[in-house]
Amino acid sequence: GKTGKIFLKVPSGIQFKVINFIEKVTKRKSFLVFSLFIGIIVSSIEFICTGQIYLPALSYMVGVKELKIKAIFYLFIYNILFILPMIFVFFLFFFGIKVSSFEKAVSGKRMAVIKFLHFLVFLFFTIFFVIKGVE
Repeated sequence: GKTGKIFLKVPSGIQFKVINFIEKVTKRKSFLVFSLFIGIIVSSIEFICTGQIYLPALSYMVGVKELKIKAIFYLFIYNILFILPMIFVFFLFFFGIKVSSFEKAVSGKRMAVIKFLHFLVFLFFTIFFVIKGVE
């Protein structure tokens, strides 16, 4: 229930440094170059987590020719679902929501609801794939 107790997050000291760096960079004329550079770094770090699913899936797709179309479709769905929350948050900020408002919306008791909804989504997909099976 308490968002301060979440362990899977960037330590506060590093968060502060990252926020300061981003604020400095966004004021420069070379913002797009820095954005590309930061995107490459973040993607490389994220790959450590997401690659554990992605690489075996890609290896399996290459090995089983009969499932190629279906596997590409599932991979496409995975990618869409992976970036959908980021797109949603981007548009919230793009259309003017304040960081403090966003933090209030996803903290406290609402965090438990959000985690429960995540559980339901994963439960749905688990049941779906167990019933449907990997054909």
